[in-house]
Amino acid sequence: MHVRQAIRERVASNVTGLADTGSNVFQSRIHTLSDSNLPCILVYTQNETSEPNQMGTNRVLDRTLSINLEIYVKATADVDDKVDAICVNVEEAIAGDITVNSLAKDITLSTTSINFIGEGDQPLAQASLTYDVMYQVRESDLETAL
Repeated sequence: MHVRQAIRERVASNVTGLADTGSNVFQSRIHTLSDSNLPCILVYTQNETSEPNQMGTNRVLDRTLSINLEIYVKATADVDDKVDAICVNVEEAIAGDITVNSLAKDITLSTTSINFIGEGDQPLAQASLTYDVMYQVRESDLETAL
């Protein structure tokens, strides 16, 4: 398994079981959002940069992975408070494991955006949290974190 996948799975595990979202955590950017699985968190990777930190054979690569957590909440009168409460839970859960179970050197929140989606059958609020995960692998072994 690629270290990127292991990181994504660990982050999803860390945010599973939170007070407001429970087991409604899905490792995909595509998921049907029905009443039964709201509020929920989608966890997926999107971008990654890589550069060698040494030359020669069997190089070590410094990688920075962007991992996205999208929170969806049914829009009600107190939707902003609900979104912020879930963000607190998510951010604290991730802060409790900054090495992502020793797969990474660090994980930091880089951006948060909050939007309202008024299309479809039910209006939703969405918070998108993007984390930068710094990790290292050998160029010849992408399945083992250093």
